Amino acid sequence: MEEKDILMQKLKMANRALAILEERAAAYTSATIPVDLQISLEDKRAEVADTKAQLAALDAPAVARTASGPGATGGRRKSLETAIETLEEKLILLRQQWAIQAGTSVKFQLEKEIEQTEAELDDLHARLDALD
Repeated sequence: MEEKDILMQKLKMANRALAILEERAAAYTSATIPVDLQISLEDKRAEVADTKAQLAALDAPAVARTASGPGATGGRRKSLETAIETLEEKLILLRQQWAIQAGTSVKFQLEKEIEQTEAELDDLHARLDALD
């Protein structure tokens, strides 16, 4: 099984789990939603965003290798912009989770994930700038 197929399957399962969590959360208001359900929702949203970013990053090099002609740069640019947008969404979610966490070990873990996501974003921005 190829990496893209694995990521597609992971995304499908994460989206299904997210739909179930969102359905459960719909029974509450933002003031009454249980903390564990809120955290699960945020975690699953971050997982979906991360998986989408990984898929977009996989597609970006593929577009670069196979594309040719005048529209090739536009396709690469679009793939990179999509990956950047997805990672920016993930970064927002991670920062929100970091802000509400009280435990130092969870905060540390989130800080490391934020740093990794920022590094990935920097790399994608550099690739996008290289297209100019």
